[in-house]
Amino acid sequence: MKKILKFGTVGKVSFIIFISRLSGYIRDMCFATFIGAGPLGDALMAAFKITNLFRAIFSEGAMNAALVPAISQAMKTHGSNYAKVVASHLLSTLLIVLIIFTGFIFYQMENFILITNPGFISNSYIFNLTVELSYIMFPYLTFISAAAFYGAILQTKKVFVPYAATSIILNIILIICLYVNNLFIAYSPVHVFAYALFFSGILELSWMIFCAKKYNAKLYLRKPIMSRYVKVILKRIVPGIFGAGIIQISVWCDMLILSFYTGGISYLYFADRIVQLPLAIFSTANSIVLLQSLSKADTIPNEKYIIFNRTLRTMLGFIIPSAVGIFVISGEIIQVLFMHGAFNHEAATNTAIILQILSIALPFQAMSKLYYAGINATGNTSTPVKFSFISLLINIALSLILMSFIEYKSVAVATVISSGCQTIMLILYCEKNYQLSHETKKDILKYIIASLIMTIVLYFFKSTSVSLVLLSSDVILGVISYSVSLFVMRAEFINDILRRKNII
Repeated sequence: MKKILKFGTVGKVSFIIFISRLSGYIRDMCFATFIGAGPLGDALMAAFKITNLFRAIFSEGAMNAALVPAISQAMKTHGSNYAKVVASHLLSTLLIVLIIFTGFIFYQMENFILITNPGFISNSYIFNLTVELSYIMFPYLTFISAAAFYGAILQTKKVFVPYAATSIILNIILIICLYVNNLFIAYSPVHVFAYALFFSGILELSWMIFCAKKYNAKLYLRKPIMSRYVKVILKRIVPGIFGAGIIQISVWCDMLILSFYTGGISYLYFADRIVQLPLAIFSTANSIVLLQSLSKADTIPNEKYIIFNRTLRTMLGFIIPSAVGIFVISGEIIQVLFMHGAFNHEAATNTAIILQILSIALPFQAMSKLYYAGINATGNTSTPVKFSFISLLINIALSLILMSFIEYKSVAVATVISSGCQTIMLILYCEKNYQLSHETKKDILKYIIASLIMTIVLYFFKSTSVSLVLLSSDVILGVISYSVSLFVMRAEFINDILRRKNII
């Protein structure tokens, strides 16, 4: 049987995402050192989250889910030139919508901040600062959405690395600006961050246009018309936008609750940044390639089933020990990475608690990404919206109920429970097309056993003091104990990594 999933491609995307996340941690270290986790940090993160809130709606998830299957089909049926024309019409439509939407948000910015961060009302300085920073950063949405559009087009050509590298550009610009400002200029660091974000958006879009031209995928602005494929894509992208919107409502509710607790927004932000590393490297990278692979899968019996199980097996082989490891050494991670300058011991302790809670949700969130990719590959973008909506209701209800008892921690606990419920619903829905194979079920059990062995080893042998070198030694110790355990138990996961043929 021919090779149906190129792990080399996943490896390249994972490596670029790893570099992106590594540079992101350096960026966050600068943020923690120069700005900290207090009121100024909350104001900047609130403004930053507003931009990212709409970024998730207008780009990436919704964009990929609608564009990749439809453009792939257009290329297969009518050729690449026709597909480029369709994409050009869509790009023009997207830019018009973004410009109009940005103008509307600018006009209503103060009201929007009031709605999303009501806890800031009691502090006029922080409220006005959040509004000012939002004005500076919000145009970034247009640049990154257009860049994401080019990224989706390149995915149809099996080119994944360029868009994955855009975050590296963002992080490098922010790091350089914050450090230079601290050494020579001493301008307000939150304003430096905001202007650097705006400038990086221009560079990210320029980079994607350059890459599109290199791979013969450059698009030109055309008068929007409603061709058959444009209608198909718009029909699919609307549920995707609603789905992303539902997710962002959850983010908005988190911000609303956390705005009443000083430092709460920052604690969640820094903890989530740690969780996002394994999620991005092992789940996001696999889901990106999986969507393209399933969209172009042949009619070989059970081929999609084989692709999905192998991808899920490989992903969980990394995600489960990552979640366990983060839970065990959460305190050491936060202290080494962020406890510098304005980021004090109290902030580190509170962030570590949030990190432990979020690590429990990591496997659920990772599995959901793959299942959503499997559903979207069929052209069904409406079903994920239903699951997201149910998950949203659970998240909001639990957050509001628990905030009276555990304050800002309620957001993290609600995330764990709602993520678990969402994953269970997806597994039951996809049981027919993407049922878990016998090998996958056995491997998941082996991952859990190996992770428990790793936990015991770390408990007895991990370092008692905290430093980057000692933290690295703990990570290496955990990796070795986990890998040896899997090798002894002859997990299929080892074979999936070592071989390149698709034998399930």
